[in-house]
Amino acid sequence: MDPKIVMYVNRVTEAIAKVNLEMGKIRSKVDDQANELAKKDDEIAELRSQLEEQGGEIEKLKNEAASPHHGESRLRELENYLWHQLKSAMIARLHRDSKKYSVSDKIHLVHA
Repeated sequence: MDPKIVMYVNRVTEAIAKVNLEMGKIRSKVDDQANELAKKDDEIAELRSQLEEQGGEIEKLKNEAASPHHGESRLRELENYLWHQLKSAMIARLHRDSKKYSVSDKIHLVHA
């Protein structure tokens, strides 16, 4: 065989090997990037799901707040809570300062 043809075939073979090596590196990078994108897609899906849940909660709270009875019932709850807190504080003070008040004062304060 002609030495020039052999040399040409060797160069072409080396060039093909280099191209294959570079293609392998590129494929590896593409696979890595595809894996990263898949992870990011999963994260986005999770965040979207959380956002939808929060949106549902916000909508529920808006509907409750828009309800005409919601504000009134919440106000009554707060009034009752504050009244019980005040009553507890008064009873605690009565126990602490029991000598300062008469029995009728104590009964009046407790049942008010």
